[in-house]
Amino acid sequence: MPLPSGGADFKYGCTIALPAQAGQRVNGEILINAHFDFIVRRVTWDYFTRTGVPPKVRLTWRDNRRAYLDRKALIGAVFGNPGDDYPFTTGLLLRRGNTISFELDTLEDNNEGSIDIVLHGVELRPQDEG
Repeated sequence: MPLPSGGADFKYGCTIALPAQAGQRVNGEILINAHFDFIVRRVTWDYFTRTGVPPKVRLTWRDNRRAYLDRKALIGAVFGNPGDDYPFTTGLLLRRGNTISFELDTLEDNNEGSIDIVLHGVELRPQDEG
């Protein structure tokens, strides 16, 4: 099924602060607009750490109804390298008003900083039913 062409290009993002200790769990959320469904076409992520070294974290993400991973995986295995696009071939439909939750587990000490996750896609305008 091809991606819909209607709607406005849009981005949703969140920044998740990373603690300095390994074994910590941190969360971030994105609330999808209550009026428009959203189709994710690609995901990007980037980071900031005091050391300049990419953080080692395991990630899972889900919305109100389903998990997108059965178990946690390294963020690079899920979304590719920092700064690169992770494209969705057919798009991923997120329903209006859903909350997308990201949960990260830190795997190393002394690498505090933050991770930015951005969902790129298109908002779908409701069709006239009249």
